Amino acid sequence: MTPTPRGIDNTTVIDMVVLAPKNEALEMIILQAKPWDGTAASVLKLQEKWQHYVGFAIHGGLERAYPKYARIPWRIVLDCISEPDDRTKEFIMRADEVTRKEGGSFIVRMQRPKGP
Repeated sequence: MTPTPRGIDNTTVIDMVVLAPKNEALEMIILQAKPWDGTAASVLKLQEKWQHYVGFAIHGGLERAYPKYARIPWRIVLDCISEPDDRTKEFIMRADEVTRKEGGSFIVRMQRPKGP
């Protein structure tokens, strides 16, 4: 059986959900395992993925999947291997504003380089 692809190329999948290290939030992780290219197409994919995540949270999917954590804050974390380009950063700022109005937040987290 082939694993389901994750990341912004698969806009209808929640890549990962984790409890933040200090249990202060439930984090829905968007994985971006390739460098940002600054194209409108990549921003559109991110926008579609973000919309799916926000919908999952505000329409009860997150609460149904993780009822034990229904009362703690939630956030969407864009987990990147490279810093987003300016076009993507602009979208992230606007998306964070909307996400906050819906009760969550949207942040970027840079992945640590792997190696010795």
